[in-house]
Amino acid sequence: MSGWQDVREQMRAFAHGHALSVAGAAPSRYGLGRSGWVTVPFETELPELGVLLDRVEESYRTIARKRAIARLDEVR
Repeated sequence: MSGWQDVREQMRAFAHGHALSVAGAAPSRYGLGRSGWVTVPFETELPELGVLLDRVEESYRTIARKRAIARLDEVR
C-alpha cells in the first residue's frame, strides 16, 4: 500500500468511527456497512449545513476516481 493509500485508509477509519459516535448511528444495511458506510439518523436537531456538506464531500471523495477528486480540488 502506498503512503497516500495508507493515509486515505486512516482518514476513512477516523470518519467511520466519528460517524458511529452519533446517537442512533449504525453500519448501513444491504452489505454497505462492510465497506464502511454508516447510516446516521437525524432524529433530533439537524447538524449545521457545513457539517452535512463536509460529510457528503467526504463520502464522495471516498469513492470518487482520482480525476474527479482533482477536478473538485481545482474548483475549490
